[in-house]
Amino acid sequence: MRGDHEAAIRDYNQALRLDPAYAESYYNRGLALDYLGDTEGAIRDYGEAIELKPGFADAYYSRGGARANAGDLRGALEDFSATLEIAPDHARAYLRRGVVRGVLGDASGACSDWRAAAERGSDVAASRLVGCRDP
Repeated sequence: MRGDHEAAIRDYNQALRLDPAYAESYYNRGLALDYLGDTEGAIRDYGEAIELKPGFADAYYSRGGARANAGDLRGALEDFSATLEIAPDHARAYLRRGVVRGVLGDASGACSDWRAAAERGSDVAASRLVGCRDP
């Protein structure tokens, strides 16, 4: 698998040489970099994709995940919130934002997000609701 992702990065590099304004190439290269553990490079590429295509919900979501993995929880919270502004039915963004809110000490916000994710079909979020009080 590692070789597949390294080959993909080479292909996206070539695509970006041909069309440096193609947001999807930055996004996809970011996914490959993220998979290979280059979180900083992934965050940079997701950011480029967002600059080129501001309504790119998946780029915000992926950057949020990378930021969370890098320990930038406030940045992750911003990105998951931006994802939800663009795609209000994005169950995984509610789930991940809930996790970040919980880690940051916002239990009420976490439960609210997990409820929203569960309402959108997330079984994982539904399982997290066990410790939440009814609104």
